[in-house]
Amino acid sequence: MASRRIAQTKPPGADVPTFGPSRRLDYEVELGIWVGPGNPDGRPIAVDDAADHIAGYCLLTPDSVCGIAALRSIRT
Repeated sequence: MASRRIAQTKPPGADVPTFGPSRRLDYEVELGIWVGPGNPDGRPIAVDDAADHIAGYCLLTPDSVCGIAALRSIRT
């Protein structure tokens, strides 16, 4: 279970920021592919050979706090 990030946010219409859990979260899942043996510099990998160059896969789950990102974008 993920916990909410605690940070400084500024609700709409507020004069000053507050500190507490974010109410707006954005969840994403990204696919990572580890590239294996590679190829000599300047030599392309043929599409038919691409699977032979994959060493592994992973799932990345970055989270972002929309309220914090919004506050950072209005700072000068």
